[in-house]
Amino acid sequence: MTINDGLYFATATISLICLVYRGYRRYRTTDARKMLTFIFLNLFLTGFFEVLKDWYISEGFSLASEVRTIETIIYFALHNLLSPCFAYYIVLINGAAKNKGRDYTVWFFTPMAIAQIVLAVTPATNFAYGYDEQGNYYRGPGMIVFYLVALFYFVYLVYSLHKTKNVLKSDYIKGYPIFLGTVVVGIIITLISADFQLEPVTEAVAAVGLMLTIDCNDGLIDIKTGWPNKAWLKMNVRLYDVYKYNYTFITVRFLNLNNYKDSMASSVRNNIVNKLSDLIENAAPDCEIYRYDESTFTVVVSEQLDEEKISEDIINSFGKAIHSDISDIDIRTVISIAKVPEDIESWESHERLIEYVPESANSQLTVLESHDLTFIKRENEIKEALHRAIVNQGFDVFYQPIWERSSGKIVACEALCRLYDSELGSVPPGEFIKIAEKNGMIVDLGYIVFEKVCRAISAHKLWNLGIKKVEINLSPFQLLARGLADRLEKILYKYSVPVNMINFEITETAPNDSRKDFTDVISKLTSMGFKLSLDDYGTAYSNISNVMSNNYSNIKIDASILWEAEKDRSTKELLRSTIQTLKNAGNNIVQEGVETEKQLIFVTDAGANLVQGYYFSKPLPIEEFVRFVKDFNTKNDIKVNHKEEVDAGKDGGISNKVEEKEEAGKAKAIAEKAKAAAEKDKVATEKDKSAAEKDKAA
Repeated sequence: MTINDGLYFATATISLICLVYRGYRRYRTTDARKMLTFIFLNLFLTGFFEVLKDWYISEGFSLASEVRTIETIIYFALHNLLSPCFAYYIVLINGAAKNKGRDYTVWFFTPMAIAQIVLAVTPATNFAYGYDEQGNYYRGPGMIVFYLVALFYFVYLVYSLHKTKNVLKSDYIKGYPIFLGTVVVGIIITLISADFQLEPVTEAVAAVGLMLTIDCNDGLIDIKTGWPNKAWLKMNVRLYDVYKYNYTFITVRFLNLNNYKDSMASSVRNNIVNKLSDLIENAAPDCEIYRYDESTFTVVVSEQLDEEKISEDIINSFGKAIHSDISDIDIRTVISIAKVPEDIESWESHERLIEYVPESANSQLTVLESHDLTFIKRENEIKEALHRAIVNQGFDVFYQPIWERSSGKIVACEALCRLYDSELGSVPPGEFIKIAEKNGMIVDLGYIVFEKVCRAISAHKLWNLGIKKVEINLSPFQLLARGLADRLEKILYKYSVPVNMINFEITETAPNDSRKDFTDVISKLTSMGFKLSLDDYGTAYSNISNVMSNNYSNIKIDASILWEAEKDRSTKELLRSTIQTLKNAGNNIVQEGVETEKQLIFVTDAGANLVQGYYFSKPLPIEEFVRFVKDFNTKNDIKVNHKEEVDAGKDGGISNKVEEKEEAGKAKAIAEKAKAAAEKDKVATEKDKSAAEKDKAA
């Protein structure tokens, strides 16, 4: 056996093992998998026939010349198919071939057809190769056509990979340059010397690499169903975005499937999952199907298919009981149907659609179509607006006054971010803050707001107006940002703002697994001299233990609790006792959302010493806020003298000493009014209690 026989034998062996392995794994059939199967079959036949030919000739059997001629034609016919097949497999994987019509297919395989035509005329003309009188093989001038065709496909393959390099630089595909480089080395060696047929075995090695990175990579496949998983879906959606493909994206989410996880055997549950999977496959036979998670499948429908019929077939497949080995099971299903790019575009919007469950999804089948999904497009638009605002520092900061009961004056304010976009107009904070947090833009947004606040404090010398603190919201996502403390300190120094003029409002939405990091950052900020308020008390994770475990200067009671207290007596008493308890523990209590005099009287009577809300003022631009504070505090005629001292040697170059002198014994009109009204509220409360006791006795 010659060296070349050994190389061909290795090629056939490697390819045969891979074919058997792929058959054993029983993966779902896709166009890309079909193509890779053909590549392995091609390589197996190439190696097998070459070894068989050499054995036949070496044994001296009759018709050796004819067998050699036929085998050589078979070899080149198969080999001319390899380069286009490799390239086509890659463009199927990276999305370049998706949604392409017949014209693209004709264009793509025309060079291969030219090579096969050259091969067809070669036996009669020896144009590409031939054998001399001694039976020695030689290359003809037409051989260059074979290599030029292979070069064409290689260049196109490299171009296609380069176009999607930002998507394909993941662990799944980063080995592709190595595999392709191996093939190039084999081609060059074979081109230089026909005595070393290294090209087929290097192609077999490259095919193995392709198989392991994508085709048989368990990290991209749902083992139970054999469908591609979330990771593969994410990669493909991003690839399709590169090529701006249009398609219909369908999600099928089974809301109560996980409820049966503990109540039935895993084999029974897997049987149900397979039945659900088969229903989707039967309804969408020519589509891409993915298993996103245990309860969700997704379907990508090419625009070349009948999208409406496929959607209708999927809808008709559900909304009825699923038969299992135990009994019929009702599966509550949500099916969402979106057009790309009309309804959704980015991977994030796909993910938002997949995980969205409407509040009305209580029936056995809920179908959401384009008109139900406008919120996703709105979120994408806001995300783009946020990006524009961050780049251009296009956020505005408004200031809402905070009134102090003891002095009757405005002594603080809350800085509130506002977004006005040139395309969307005014965007409510309730919309853009959540989206900024979800997409990681809240950190940059927070720094922009902090700097604008510091600039305003310095420019307008707010301490001279009697403003002791400016409250700034600090998201939990900002708290965990690297370098937060250093960045804040630099901004303070830039505008010579005393550190104790800043009071950060923190909403404790950090779950238990992030609690230690959360607490560590709070300790760092307080050690620098920042004051902290616990915002939105009564919601999220806020509770008494959190209040006591951190050094909060203020506790802000969420406005929704106050508004509910007006409608419900038990909530009102709960709010009263909560304020009193926190006040008795030594906390300053800030009540948010006060809009009426009645609310003001109630919360101040309960013990809230700081009040914020539209009763005093809506949030104002800085110039209007300054005028408002001057006017309000002057009318109440209580002098508040502040003395500020900035010492570069303290608090990291920033320190502040504020001495407040209040005129004792002066009438406080607002405070007295609140007190008088509070007495009336007490009497009313006693009457309510008395009436309730009589009702109970009766």
